[in-house]
Amino acid sequence: MDVVQIHPQTLYDEDNDGERYIKHNKDEKVLEEDQDQGEMDMIFWGGLAIITIVLSTLSSAYPENEDYEAVGKFALIMSNLWAFFPIMQAQGLWLKILLIGTCWYSILWHWTQVEFPMPGSWELYGTLDTMFSCSIITAYALSWLPKIKTFRPTPEDERGRWGWFYKSCRGPPKETSEWRCRWTPNLIINMFVCFGLMLYFGYHWPTHIAGVDAALVVCWTSISVAFIIAIWHLWKGKMKVGYKFRKNFVFWLGTGMIFGSVAFVYKSKSNARDRNRWVFHSTWHIYVFSCAYCFSRAQEYLEIY
Repeated sequence: MDVVQIHPQTLYDEDNDGERYIKHNKDEKVLEEDQDQGEMDMIFWGGLAIITIVLSTLSSAYPENEDYEAVGKFALIMSNLWAFFPIMQAQGLWLKILLIGTCWYSILWHWTQVEFPMPGSWELYGTLDTMFSCSIITAYALSWLPKIKTFRPTPEDERGRWGWFYKSCRGPPKETSEWRCRWTPNLIINMFVCFGLMLYFGYHWPTHIAGVDAALVVCWTSISVAFIIAIWHLWKGKMKVGYKFRKNFVFWLGTGMIFGSVAFVYKSKSNARDRNRWVFHSTWHIYVFSCAYCFSRAQEYLEIY
């Protein structure tokens, strides 16, 4: 005799402040992609193509060294605003705050590097830039760790006296790209590690490990950890072969890895201190933030299932 579920499980719809009835099983989606996600992706890809063409043709458009350097300095500052895309796409308030801080202090640091006046010491801005840039890369890597079981508020909790707290601060995310800080074991671990990194670079900048810039060591280690976790998700986790959005996850993961590699190549080239250094460093900004956008898109598929 077949068993039929007559009464579907009740889930709480926080947007409509009511209850909705849907059929629910372990393999159904927990999250839905935003309805305008396709438009967001198109704007991202179109903008990336345009800015790449512009940066690659600046040397031809401004053959005079003085003009080329002036435009390069402008691009160096403005390229930090590409952080808009990963900020909007990042899951949770913690990643968004780190991205905003990374953008802000990168602008201040590079403002001093092109010899524009700023109060205080340039070392302070360099320290803050390193603190946030290393922390955000590490935070992304740790955000891919398997989710530790956490408290799930009931519909009664969300309608009660402290409903605002349960809706915004507890349980798993209910939307992609949430502007909420959900206190979970994963978030606490993430914040603990990032604050530790900030303290380290706050007191030891600049510093080297075996002759290599410590910031680069942290960045490459974090990227390696993210890659290993991604492979685990594909082979052992919920993104294993047979799940619907596996291809999307692989696409955004692979694209993010490619963009990250391109970014570090141009960062290394910008250290040459030649006439192209400002444009090359601007390219690093564009592609490292594009890498963060792709990683945010990939992470959504870890939350959807």
